[in-house]
Amino acid sequence: MQPTFHIKREQLRHFHIEHFRALNGGLLHFHSPVEIMMIHRGEAEVWINGVREEIGEGELAVVPSYASHQFRSPKGAVECTDLFIPAFLCPDFEQAFSGKRAVHCVIRDAEATEKVRRAVAELEKGDLNAIEQTGYIHMIL
Repeated sequence: MQPTFHIKREQLRHFHIEHFRALNGGLLHFHSPVEIMMIHRGEAEVWINGVREEIGEGELAVVPSYASHQFRSPKGAVECTDLFIPAFLCPDFEQAFSGKRAVHCVIRDAEATEKVRRAVAELEKGDLNAIEQTGYIHMIL
């Protein structure tokens, strides 16, 4: 299947967080913002650049800029948080990974995923100034 360019995600001008209770797969797509899918309850399947992986509670998947991807929760309900980070918010990250491709996009390390979860919780509070937001984004990446 040919991936679709997700123009809506290109219009993001700040980090964006969404919460889901089901993942129907949608279209295989790609966009420039880095996407991080965190699973709180249940399981999901993720396809990133044609590689299928299963992710479960306490794990997360990192979708690099322009990687084709798709998420599904075929075994029923799932509670998850999806974070989108536009590339221009993290130029150091983009520069460091320019021309490189992730070999493994699923993070299973409990300590690392907990740090990401705490940083996302701080971003969700919405009472941070721009410097604090940038700091948490860099911490996540």
